[in-house]
Amino acid sequence: MDNPPHGDYISRWKAPDRGKYKVNCDVAISAKEKEGIVAAVLRDWEGNIVDGRAKPVKVFSSLHGELSAIREACVMLKALDVKEAEIESDNKQAISLSVSELVPPWEVLAVVLDIRDMARSGGHSFGWIRRQANGVAHHVAALTKRRDLPPSWIASPPFSLFTHLCNDVSL
Repeated sequence: MDNPPHGDYISRWKAPDRGKYKVNCDVAISAKEKEGIVAAVLRDWEGNIVDGRAKPVKVFSSLHGELSAIREACVMLKALDVKEAEIESDNKQAISLSVSELVPPWEVLAVVLDIRDMARSGGHSFGWIRRQANGVAHHVAALTKRRDLPPSWIASPPFSLFTHLCNDVSL
């Protein structure tokens, strides 16, 4: 079953168990409110970036953007054939909709159903974390929005992203 929201107790990024993976997701929405940058960052148990995605999407609301970021994480995990990963977001409503069996609002229905389907087939769990524990995904989305994220960011993170990564694993 899915992990309960555990961010009430954690205010920083927590590594997954040894041999496991975690994806942190976020969205940066432009002032137009019709475009967003979704980011999904896959990290291993040592805090290293394994893979990641950051791309523009059309969004109807901030909730739609957050759910789109979670869906992008699921798509990435499926493409990489990663099973049983933890997926984290700093949006409680998006996490709740991802794990609930209730019918979601119609404006996000398709995205939520995609997430639930991929999560079941992949065995993924979901958890809410505080915003400060989601700094790497937030920073990737913000850099992409400003067009400051280099194509080689996964293998060679820019200094500002490297700083976030180091802070996560040294705390």
